[in-house]
Order: sequence, then structure tokens, then C-alpha cells
Amino acid sequence: MGQANLRAIHEWLTHPRIATILPDLTAEAVRNPALANAIETTIGRPRRAFGAATLQRAIDRGELSGEVNIELALDLIAAPVYWRLGVRHVAIDPGYLDDLAEHLLRALRSRTG
Repeated sequence: MGQANLRAIHEWLTHPRIATILPDLTAEAVRNPALANAIETTIGRPRRAFGAATLQRAIDRGELSGEVNIELALDLIAAPVYWRLGVRHVAIDPGYLDDLAEHLLRALRSRTG
């Protein structure tokens, strides 16, 4: 898990098609359970499975403790990028992803001290 993963999230969220439709899909999914399920099945689960595999490889290499809560870590990794772009509408400057990766790794590594 590192800056490359954050860059991939950033690129996905800023892709013109995704950036245009994601806010509307998210809002409509709150009102439409079938749409919410479709989004979870076709986007959410596959992306989280990829992220979980990435974290598991970091655990296997000894970069992260096996005690890391992968589900929580996935939320921690994606949320700041989504919040900054989708909610605050603030551009991500060049150093932001580096700083974020450093903070996230520090937080995930401190899980076991």
C-alpha cells in the first residue's frame, strides 16, 4: 500500500466519466436499493478485493502487521481522496498523495505499536 494505490484512486475519481457520474450515482443509490446493490456488486466489491489483495501482500512482506483490520484500512485509504475531491472540491496538489501515503502507513503500522 502506498502512493501508487492512492494515485490509482485519484486517477479513477478524476477520470472525466467517473467524475461526472459518481456524485449522481451516489445520491441516487441512497434512494434506490437496486442501484446501490448494482454499484456494490460491480464497482465496490471488485475495487475493495483488489485493495485487500494489495494490503495482504504488504502484510505477507512484513510491511504491515497481520493484525491490520483490512476493511477499516481500505476505508482509511480511499476516504481522504474521495472527501477532498468529491465533497470539498479541492484539487490534489503534487505533494498531497505523498504526504497522505506517509500518514496512512504510519497509522496502519502503529496498529501494533
